[in-house]
Amino acid sequence: MTNNTSKYKYLLTNIIAFLCGNLGTKLISFLMVPLYTNILKPSEYGEIDLILSIAGIISPFIACGIHEGIMRFCLDKGADHKLILSIGLRVFIVSSVVFLLICPVLTFIPVLSNYIVFIYLYTILNEIMTIFLCYIRGKDNIKLYSFLGFVSGFITAFLNIVFLTFFNLGLIGYKMSMLLSPLITILITIILGNLSKEITVKRWNKNLAIEMIRYSLVLVPNALLWWCINASDRFFISYMCGTAINGLYAISYKIPTLLNTISTIFMQSWQMSAIKENDEIDKSYFYNQVYKQAIFFMGTATLFLMYLNKPILNVYVGAEYEAAWIYSPFLIVSFFADALATFWGSFYIATKSMNKYLHSAMIGAIVNIILNFWLIRQIGALGAAIATMICYIIVFVVRAKGMESIVNVKMINKELLSILICLCIGLIISYLPDLCVWPIGIINIILYLFFNKNLILILIKQIKILIRKFI
Repeated sequence: MTNNTSKYKYLLTNIIAFLCGNLGTKLISFLMVPLYTNILKPSEYGEIDLILSIAGIISPFIACGIHEGIMRFCLDKGADHKLILSIGLRVFIVSSVVFLLICPVLTFIPVLSNYIVFIYLYTILNEIMTIFLCYIRGKDNIKLYSFLGFVSGFITAFLNIVFLTFFNLGLIGYKMSMLLSPLITILITIILGNLSKEITVKRWNKNLAIEMIRYSLVLVPNALLWWCINASDRFFISYMCGTAINGLYAISYKIPTLLNTISTIFMQSWQMSAIKENDEIDKSYFYNQVYKQAIFFMGTATLFLMYLNKPILNVYVGAEYEAAWIYSPFLIVSFFADALATFWGSFYIATKSMNKYLHSAMIGAIVNIILNFWLIRQIGALGAAIATMICYIIVFVVRAKGMESIVNVKMINKELLSILICLCIGLIISYLPDLCVWPIGIINIILYLFFNKNLILILIKQIKILIRKFI
């Protein structure tokens, strides 16, 4: 019990730290949307969303995803942090030069011709920032990592307010803030993280470099595949329905992103626990309990957001964007499935089983593209939301089945079954008249909490124990 208590304490401590950083960052980002939707037209917002999605395709190739390798290898016991950072920076410099040489070729692609300089600077600056943040996270300095995340979000919001409202620069101001924010964050990270004494490219270890690059390279196609899952629908919608509809669809992601924030906070903390517990013999009970709790917390948040979706958007965005609520219910369920997929994905990262990790993303990307092409033709942008939901569910099942026997965690349990039933009910009633949604929704939530009353009692007991430990 004492051992498990220390595990929960480490997990809870990280959750609190990530909560302080991520919640502030996402809240700032969330509160900025009314500004964007009242200043930028749907076609403009859809255009910049498309450009940022293209940058998302390119980003995994910058430094070959080495930031992930830096974070993962720094977490190993006895890791030489300075050497790992030096290797990562060398890889980044080489790949960024290669990318610069390729840029003139990319200007021949019509959609990129006017944005290639912006895309290059945006991806380079964000990769440098990510490398430093992952290094700090890998050194287990979660408080600083979370604080810097908050700082980055605050700077972005501040610059957007200045450029969009005071100087009225519109789309140009939005792009300027996207470039200046990571640059300022990099400088603050170097100062607060005291990285000036650790930044070097002189140190090198061939064997470690090969191991890090091999680990990170698998994450490049994986990131590209996840881009296909997360962002390819924007291209299908822009092409088949127009950039204005894509602007609405982009806004429909804002409510599900709240769920993603909750998931990210938990999963970032959980990933570190999974890595640290990877070598432990007695870990099955801890894994199973955390899995049940993850389902319960994410399930509860999913149900509440599903019913709050429409009323929030009605007062949250400009009048031209109010119809965006239609797509959100399926996307909210998608992010729930994504959270569970990420939970199981942590086991692949902890054991460095990256080929299997890539395999699950590949299946998800193929399914997503096929369904997007078919469903958007049939029912418009709503088809993209449904395709995304189905895709995430499939990735979750594939990952869970791949690791279920290895980590001795049961994928299907009563907690999962209860939330699946309640989510199906929630999806149906989300599209009923407003007078029907809340009464049935409240009953649905009460039933879900009743089904999980034993888990709630266990959680209360664990929290009491942890509070005593902290005191």
